[in-house]
Amino acid sequence: MKKGYKYLMLSSAALIFFATPKQDVFKNLDSISVHAQTNDEWTLKDEKGKFELKEDSSAKKEPRISQNEESNSDNNNEFKKGTVIDYDKIVEFDGYKWISFKNEDNERLFISIEKIEASKTNTSTSDSSTDSSKDEEVISKSESSEESLKEEVKSSTKNVENNKDSVEQKSSDTTTQSSDTKLSDVEDALTSISDYSSIKESKYRLASITPWKVVTEYGRYTFTEDCEIRDAPTKDSNFVTIYPEGGSVNYDSKIDNDGFKWLGYKTNSGRRLYVKIGKSSTPTNPNSNMGPAFDPNTAGQINYLTHVQNDGWQNWVKDGEMAGTQGRSLRMEAFKLELGNLPYDGSVEYRAHVQNDGWQNWVGPNSYAGTQGRSLRMEALEIRLTGELAKYYDVQYRAHVQNNGWMSWVKNGELAGTQGQSLRMEALEIKLVKKPGVNNPSDSSWKLISEKGSYKFNKKSEIKNEPKKSSTTVGYYNAGESVAYDSKVNYDNATWISYIAASGKRRYVQIATNSDITPKPDDSTEFDINNAGNINYLAHVQNYGWQNWVKDGDVAGTQGKELRMEAFKILLADRPYNGSIKYRAHVQDVGWQEWCGEGEIAGTRGRSLRIEALKISLTGELAKHYDVEYRSHVQGIGWQPWVKNGELAGTEGRSLRMEAIQIRLVKK
Repeated sequence: MKKGYKYLMLSSAALIFFATPKQDVFKNLDSISVHAQTNDEWTLKDEKGKFELKEDSSAKKEPRISQNEESNSDNNNEFKKGTVIDYDKIVEFDGYKWISFKNEDNERLFISIEKIEASKTNTSTSDSSTDSSKDEEVISKSESSEESLKEEVKSSTKNVENNKDSVEQKSSDTTTQSSDTKLSDVEDALTSISDYSSIKESKYRLASITPWKVVTEYGRYTFTEDCEIRDAPTKDSNFVTIYPEGGSVNYDSKIDNDGFKWLGYKTNSGRRLYVKIGKSSTPTNPNSNMGPAFDPNTAGQINYLTHVQNDGWQNWVKDGEMAGTQGRSLRMEAFKLELGNLPYDGSVEYRAHVQNDGWQNWVGPNSYAGTQGRSLRMEALEIRLTGELAKYYDVQYRAHVQNNGWMSWVKNGELAGTQGQSLRMEALEIKLVKKPGVNNPSDSSWKLISEKGSYKFNKKSEIKNEPKKSSTTVGYYNAGESVAYDSKVNYDNATWISYIAASGKRRYVQIATNSDITPKPDDSTEFDINNAGNINYLAHVQNYGWQNWVKDGDVAGTQGKELRMEAFKILLADRPYNGSIKYRAHVQDVGWQEWCGEGEIAGTRGRSLRIEALKISLTGELAKHYDVEYRSHVQGIGWQPWVKNGELAGTEGRSLRMEAIQIRLVKK
């Protein structure tokens, strides 16, 4: 047998880890070192873990309940309910158990997590000679009952004698993985607390944080084979030791993560460890917590979201909007990008510079750069476009950085943020900008009009690379077949539907010629003066065309059908004063049109363009005695407030369709 370490099973469910020869086991206990940092009054013990606050809490600079609050007035030391605390030490002092961690200024802080029962507290916290760790307490108990312990060792040895060689070999094989592990750590790893009352009554609970989910469950597990103990429920976490066949553990949680099932437990010294007990019954999903789902129906050209300290994943934003936070001193920890509907092949790649890790590898859409669940700040990022997309667009971005605020815009793979200064990123903005001076066929030739639908072909139709009758035919749709499209194009004297094929390339199919869709100069319903009101109007609506005339506050357009208004006209009937009415429309891809006179058409027909806003004004004497009031029904908003006399109704710059209007004359 190779030289190494042996395990003996104690009846108290703890394994004593000792070196050969066997007769030196009790003498060697005297030299076991305890992982702790000792103050004159309290002792910090190593333990890493995460807890989620159940109530608002203050972090203190010393583990004292009575600490002067004025010395602890920094708002950064106040934590809201639900905050996940990432701690690295624990201490029992002043009648309480505390978790401890360092903030970004490298200042050690303490938060009390539970009150210690009087019987468990030390009789004198001021006498450091009587303040001992739980490990030291185990040692003293072992020394005081050497004879009885030897008897327990003898009886327990039989339970593990058959597999001690395999444990010894595995321990030897993993020496290089855990060379810094002290004997007390290994001994302690093979113990587990049996009283869970303090956990259940704590103001903290086991946090279900990424990248794994914790299920609280209490029980006792007896191992049927040797199982690895690690400091996190992941395959690449630090190896601690082996729980041998026949051993038992009191567990308080179960985790299904990284392809395996794990039990979580606390050791006698308070450390949290995990033991792997079998393969997962569910497939590993590295993107199991990736934030809100991306919605292509509301997407911009470039879309992004951030994972922020305390907040987690935020909502998606787009096209230059801010993601992250300002004025809250919260670190960005991760981010993710998605592209919207763009006319060129290509994608986007990005990477993050992370505290302690440095630069990560480049990733693409549907993946995040940065970290989750590790409380590490992002310090910088780089973003670049690929393929044809990079020929026609620049990706521009900037970072909001601790102490610096918003930094300058950079582009195309340049660094945003800082490197080597230990400053957190707090927010970012990203946008796509068309390259100046580049021959962009989409700009100079045709314009994609965003419109989604399904089209069923009534004849064999050619599939083209471009919306040109002369372009290459790449395939056909037969009569009776259907396609889901996301855009329309009016080009080459025809109307085309457009979609992204499975290959990722944009395709075009002609569905009509301009002679099929161009309306008459004025094909609206004839105005009936006999049924007129003070003010009369009608709307041209998607799929319907011109509707009937309505009057004096009635609804023109549609509600609840998600159809765009494309044009409208207004007429006045008998009026008591000289004067008239004028109006104009803000149209998709066109902007504000010129003012129209009474009876003229504002908007467009046959181009599938939505009206987004309008303005209406009276003229002459009529404007002195009457107000014209109007309001619009807008996509995603509904009816807006009434406005009057040339004010804007609808929206501008938000790409929202107007669906209906109401107009009325009101005497001043």
